[in-house]
Amino acid sequence: MIISVDGGATKTIAVLVHGNELKGLGISGPSNFNAVGKDVAIENILEAVKMAKGESKKIKEGIFSLAGVGDSEESDRIANEICNVVSNKMEIESYRIYNDGVAAYRMANLFEDGIVVASGTGNVNYFQKGNTLRRLGGWGWFAGDEGSASWIGRRALTYAIRQYDGIFEGDELIKAAEEYFGKPFKELIWSLEIKPNKPLVAGFATKVVELANKGSKYADLILTEASEYIVSVIKRLLKEFNVIPRVSLVGGLMMAGDILVNKIRNQFPFNVHVFYGYQVAMGGVVILENMKSFDDMNSLLQQLDLLLKRNFSPDFLQKMLFFREPPGKWG
Repeated sequence: MIISVDGGATKTIAVLVHGNELKGLGISGPSNFNAVGKDVAIENILEAVKMAKGESKKIKEGIFSLAGVGDSEESDRIANEICNVVSNKMEIESYRIYNDGVAAYRMANLFEDGIVVASGTGNVNYFQKGNTLRRLGGWGWFAGDEGSASWIGRRALTYAIRQYDGIFEGDELIKAAEEYFGKPFKELIWSLEIKPNKPLVAGFATKVVELANKGSKYADLILTEASEYIVSVIKRLLKEFNVIPRVSLVGGLMMAGDILVNKIRNQFPFNVHVFYGYQVAMGGVVILENMKSFDDMNSLLQQLDLLLKRNFSPDFLQKMLFFREPPGKWG
């Protein structure tokens, strides 16, 4: 038995796998320790692992793919402390630690050379050439995270301020923000100024997508700006290759669907593969099992969707993963 954990700023997902069979699945709150702190990260990872593990005893090997790993020496030290505590309590014999972007790459592209843009709560991008995996972006909330859910939510609040001040026409962004955050507009802006909340702001991106689908030109403009950044990353990384490699988009932001994905796909004359944030935990399985078959990966992703439907209510999935049922298509 092996266990793979994907820990991000809005959720933690753990999968228990034996061979090519998904045996257990756990979902809990955020475990990006830069966003929620070490103690909360440990608590949520333990909850997800315990849920996935079920009645299983010792786990031969685990892999923790965590947001924040690789950002600094200090962040790596904290990640090691977290994983050591979890492994000892959950009887995981040995473990490895990676950035969650690495797991996203392996899930979407396996060990093939290529490009992955990973846009969930935040943004990080990886490309592999000649079996060497390298990172681009992932600069975090303050100066980076362009093309991510948190960036979209933050951008929407900026545009809502412009509506409030009469610079932009309309008030749909103001009303959506007040409904989502549950506060009068000036109060919610003040509260986020005093205490920024990246996961909460990222969740507002779902409302921006809804507005874009209803015809809001400012919401659509925000998604266009996000797509332009993602397109610019892909174009930059294509310069590293002599032939077109496999290119994939991964992350919770892809739940925005065709309104965002088509803005990206229409800029390229080749297929751009699309996967979702809840699937990233399978990237750790790819690493541990040295998986080389996309058919095997598709089998695991299908099993994942079945377990999501079988084990969790639509209300729980909406709260944790921002959908009531899995989208049922990827790749």
